[in-house]
Amino acid sequence: MMVALGAAGAVYGLARTPAGRAMLVGPSTVAMLGFGAVAVAAVTVTPVPAGVIVGLGLLGHAAWDYLHFRRNTVVARSLAEFCGVLDTLLGVAVIFLAVSGALS
Repeated sequence: MMVALGAAGAVYGLARTPAGRAMLVGPSTVAMLGFGAVAVAAVTVTPVPAGVIVGLGLLGHAAWDYLHFRRNTVVARSLAEFCGVLDTLLGVAVIFLAVSGALS
C-alpha cells in the first residue's frame, strides 16, 4: 500500500511540477527511494536493530528537512523547521528506546 501511495505521489508531483522547477524532482525521487529502502530494511530485522534503523531514518529525514529549510524550496520554511525538529526528537527517542530494550 505504501509503495502504491508513494508511486501515486511521484506521478502527481511530476504532473504538477512546472517546467522550470523540474530539477527539484530528481533529488526528491532519490530520497523517496532511499527512505523506502530504509523502511524495507527495518521490517526485515528483529525489533532492536529495526528501532535503530527507524531512528536513523528519522534523523536522515531531519537532515533532509534542514536542507529544505536552508534552501527555502519545496515546502514552506516553517513546515521544514517543524518537521525537522519533530523528526530529530522522534529519531533520538526511538533509538533510545531500542537500545534500552524497551522495544524488545
